[in-house]
Amino acid sequence: MNYRIVLENGVTFEQPVQSTAPVTPLKAGRDWRRVSVIGDVESVKSAFTDNIKYRQEWDSVKYVAETKTIEDPETGESKEVTELVEVMEVLSKDLSDYCVAGEVVDHRDGTCTVLMGRLTEIELLQSKIDEKPSYDDMAAVIMEGVNSIE
Repeated sequence: MNYRIVLENGVTFEQPVQSTAPVTPLKAGRDWRRVSVIGDVESVKSAFTDNIKYRQEWDSVKYVAETKTIEDPETGESKEVTELVEVMEVLSKDLSDYCVAGEVVDHRDGTCTVLMGRLTEIELLQSKIDEKPSYDDMAAVIMEGVNSIE
């Protein structure tokens, strides 16, 4: 199977068959995912930034039963034959939940491992608070409604 990481801007990094070395996050307190890719450290650092949307894709082979009607040339009889047909499909998994860029480790063999973390509960709650309109915005909406009554 061929695995790759596809970023929202279309940049694609192939993934190695096997990661070369274990990588442990230096920062604790969040859920980390190790993403190993083939590429130089500078392009990997510039691609994997905070809040990036990305997914892992891989090629998968699926076998589909296909029924054909074949006519016997000697007897003229028709019979149905079922055979398995190989179909290639691309599957993907969204990894955008891991949107906090962490360390990038250069394995010195053309591969790098990026640590991408999930937002903590505190960060998720803070983003919900930040989405709420400010007091001044709410007051302006109320005043606009009051002024439209008159």
